[in-house]
Amino acid sequence: MKEKRFFTTNTDISIRSVTDEQGNTTDYFSGYAIVFDRRSVEINDWNGTYYEIIKREAVESYLNSKKPKDIVLTFNHNLQEPLARYKSTREQNNLTLTVDERGLLISAPIGNTQLARDVKEMIQRGDVDGMSFIFTVDKDGATYDKKETEVVRTINSMSGIYDVSVVTFPAYQDSDIAIAKRSIESLEKETEKNYEPDLALEIDLLKAKSFS
Repeated sequence: MKEKRFFTTNTDISIRSVTDEQGNTTDYFSGYAIVFDRRSVEINDWNGTYYEIIKREAVESYLNSKKPKDIVLTFNHNLQEPLARYKSTREQNNLTLTVDERGLLISAPIGNTQLARDVKEMIQRGDVDGMSFIFTVDKDGATYDKKETEVVRTINSMSGIYDVSVVTFPAYQDSDIAIAKRSIESLEKETEKNYEPDLALEIDLLKAKSFS
């Protein structure tokens, strides 16, 4: 069974300017879409009630794997107007994904589109300060530590990351990282072989909007 969840990190998106040797300046979207080893707010879904932690190796192993990858940077998860994109089949990409000690850092040059300019303005004004992402977990990719008063779920292995997004409203805010409790069961009968992430993701996002 495939699992998707919206995660949000608060106050992690910013505008970064880089000037080259010729004096040309390029502005970039920059921020942490995923933060490692931070406990989430309480989640309630078909797995039960628990807190969740994402390990570095879960993200790093997936990004270093030979699995085909197609990850889109969006605004509020709108796949129709991507801000940038990383595809493992392309030689050049305008979305950079870097794993460091803190988490998954994304960086993308701000394109010459109205949406990109609008998002840049909203970030600079402080109207938008959150990031979010959508992922799936490998079979047996999570472990559970059951204690008397709580359960902690640790994500050790991911099967996919599909969307990193600048978001207006992180659904649940808690310090640096929070989780939107809008998980959706979907595509239970599909296998890894015939799974189409773009189409499935659009379906899930439409479902998520209907619950908000």
